Amino acid sequence: MLTITACDGIYPTPQDGALSFSIQDEDLAIGRIAGDLTISPSLDESDITEYNLYWGTDDCIKVDPEPIARIAATGGNVFHRFYPAANASQIRVGADKLLVFSGNDDAEMATCIDMEIVDAGASPLTIQSGSVLITDADQRPRSLGGQLAVIASSSEAMIDGYRLYWGVSETQKLPNAESFAGGIKNNGFIYSLGSNTNNTATIIPERVTHILSYTYLGTQENTIPRYLSIIESASPVSAPQNVTFTDTDPDGGQIAGNLAITPAADLSFLPPTHYDIFWGKTNQIRLSLIESIPADTVPLQYTFPVDTPVVPDARFLFVIPRNAGGLAASFRDFVVTISDIGLPILDAAAISFTDTDPNAGKLSGTVTIAAAPDETNITHYVLYWADAAGDRLYDLPIISLEANNRNNLTFRIPNNTIKPAFASKLAVYTKNSGGEKITGIAVSINDL
Repeated sequence: MLTITACDGIYPTPQDGALSFSIQDEDLAIGRIAGDLTISPSLDESDITEYNLYWGTDDCIKVDPEPIARIAATGGNVFHRFYPAANASQIRVGADKLLVFSGNDDAEMATCIDMEIVDAGASPLTIQSGSVLITDADQRPRSLGGQLAVIASSSEAMIDGYRLYWGVSETQKLPNAESFAGGIKNNGFIYSLGSNTNNTATIIPERVTHILSYTYLGTQENTIPRYLSIIESASPVSAPQNVTFTDTDPDGGQIAGNLAITPAADLSFLPPTHYDIFWGKTNQIRLSLIESIPADTVPLQYTFPVDTPVVPDARFLFVIPRNAGGLAASFRDFVVTISDIGLPILDAAAISFTDTDPNAGKLSGTVTIAAAPDETNITHYVLYWADAAGDRLYDLPIISLEANNRNNLTFRIPNNTIKPAFASKLAVYTKNSGGEKITGIAVSINDL
């Protein structure tokens, strides 16, 4: 018999994360949290002796290598108290999330579960403006005219005003550029972009794709802006008639094949010069640019090479017309769902859940997953906590259940399980040796 142990102790690296955690900040001071943080344990604690809590940010990145606390595993819910006014309760610079890693005396799991820090003190660093609105009244490329409106922040009483910047992405300012407009709060903020009739229209700097709106209080400026994609009046007005893509790469997580574009029938007014192809997270949220192809390309298509990796979180392909006036408005693009043939094609037939825990903020009960009508390419059904849109809340699943000859599968959420912060649904994804299907199905959590 072969026994495998950790090199420097008796425990291997934990294989499972905590099930969930949550905290509600009770401290009204800015930049500090207080209250009881509750962690519901892993379904299997055989290799877990503790849960390690850190300040962090996206992708389980710690902003401080030392944990806030190491909380001993007990087989049930465990707790950590953030005390008001304590140094340990100060939100660390750069941290916008709390991270929980399962661990033991010898190792710590590389993946975590996380939650966004919601500061009840409503720090000006976290207060966003309302939406940014503009209707371009200038017909010339790379210039804007008309009025730009910043809708009032819901916490306007706690800020001094608003600043506008040119952006090269949804979150990044144009390097070395100052704010081009700003003003003291007044139920929002209005700024005139000028007019082409008297040569006062505002010129859009090179590389700029967005307008970013920040709130400020004194010398402090919030860290996450509201953004507006710049859609010029001179941009293309015709969406493609059709876009098709069929994956030919048999490996999960990779695609190959031709994305073919059928242009609009009438291109006589403001025609595109290019079609920009993007990865998409949802059918409304674009990710990175894949390629820009000239509109006169024959045949009008883009070929994904064999073994093209699908970028993280990408579920769609966007095709957006562009000319010298910029990208077409969002309602003129075309969105295609990525159907990765290396992954399962079918979803589970259904998912259901009824909460039986009478306490608000806690869950228990049986999740029932109805098998897909054909499980030829399915080996597992993977269950996740999900947000209101049905997207996975954590990278770590609740559980992965092996397919059982098209029989329904059930899983019981343990008694006294903490409902994760921001969890609104339970989602199930089908899986095979190539990975998980890009999309899944979800059921709402109705907390008693």
